[in-house]
Amino acid sequence: MKSNRIIGQVFRLCAFVALVLLAGPLYPLGLEVPEISGCSDALGAADKAVVKIPARADAQHPSGSFVITGKVSCTPPRYAGGQMSITIDMSDSSIKGTVNLATVDYVVATGKHTPTMSLSGKCKSEIVNGCRYWLILTDNAKPGAKFDVAGFLIVDGNGARMAYGSGVLASGEIMISPAP
Repeated sequence: MKSNRIIGQVFRLCAFVALVLLAGPLYPLGLEVPEISGCSDALGAADKAVVKIPARADAQHPSGSFVITGKVSCTPPRYAGGQMSITIDMSDSSIKGTVNLATVDYVVATGKHTPTMSLSGKCKSEIVNGCRYWLILTDNAKPGAKFDVAGFLIVDGNGARMAYGSGVLASGEIMISPAP
């Protein structure tokens, strides 16, 4: 009787190991991060690019907007540099005021007809420890019409969202060199 119980336990253990070994390849193997170069042939500027979001205005944040100003570029041998800032006055954000983009760790531009630039790096804010940002700018302007788009996300050192926003420019200009 005892030997039957031991054989049953060994069988269950073998079956469990077999299932784990067979099921392992069925699960996603995780994200593959593409090789990232720190910089592409990108040149972008924002001249007081203002995005107004009426739903993000309230008594403490009357403008419900964010403003992006500055310039970023890649210099040989592919080092990102420049100065940009985001001034935030929106509800549902822990930041009210200006956040300076301290480093540009990654910048890439893509597109010929509507060039889009993505940036990320570290930022400086008086109230955010470990400040990190992601910023996307799109130059959709055709002569006589404005449809430029900007969006950003700022998190603290723990990954908590501190501020975010995206929308079409109400005023100002985004200029991005077309990608080759």
